[in-house]
Amino acid sequence: VAFSPDGARLASGSSDRTVRIWDLSGNAEPIVLSGHTGDVYGVAFSRDGKRLGSGSADGTVRVWNLEAPGQQPVVLRGEGSGFGLDRTAFNADGTKLIANNDLGTVYIFSADGRGTPTVLRAAHKAADTAVFSPDFQRIATGTDEGTIVIFSGLEEELRPDTPLIWAATRYCPPSAVRAQLLDFSDAQHSADLARCQSLAGR
Repeated sequence: VAFSPDGARLASGSSDRTVRIWDLSGNAEPIVLSGHTGDVYGVAFSRDGKRLGSGSADGTVRVWNLEAPGQQPVVLRGEGSGFGLDRTAFNADGTKLIANNDLGTVYIFSADGRGTPTVLRAAHKAADTAVFSPDFQRIATGTDEGTIVIFSGLEEELRPDTPLIWAATRYCPPSAVRAQLLDFSDAQHSADLARCQSLAGR
């Protein structure tokens, strides 16, 4: 679920594959948005409240024009099949949208559907959530590996720097897994694992 920026509406995603926009005044029936072919996992309003992004088990994010609810949404697709796109969030001006999946991937899409999305490798397992920082220059993700991964450098043509990884639990993924994820050299393997273990309190 997600509140609109003005607090007047609430959006919800459902296992019936629909998105609903609820008028919190109680004076109108909810608007029902149909088109997804899988459960809807996450929804997010743009900052101006005019569009809504919805992530689904069907592997797509759909961008709905709330000023014209009957209009067909923009459909954004991740790689592969059978892996849903979960949490979604718009950037400040609504031109970009992020979403994450169970492959440990975070996508930065153009909200208008143009071009190829930027792909961030956040984890070997699932990336459970993805959010923008308040200045919209960083993306933080939480993963099933027990880590928090922060990507920065987004202002430079959306080419993130090597991410900062924090151990959110006392579990540290094997060095080889993290090295493959981050394309580390052999010389960086041991140092990376030692840093993770230190952050985890070992």
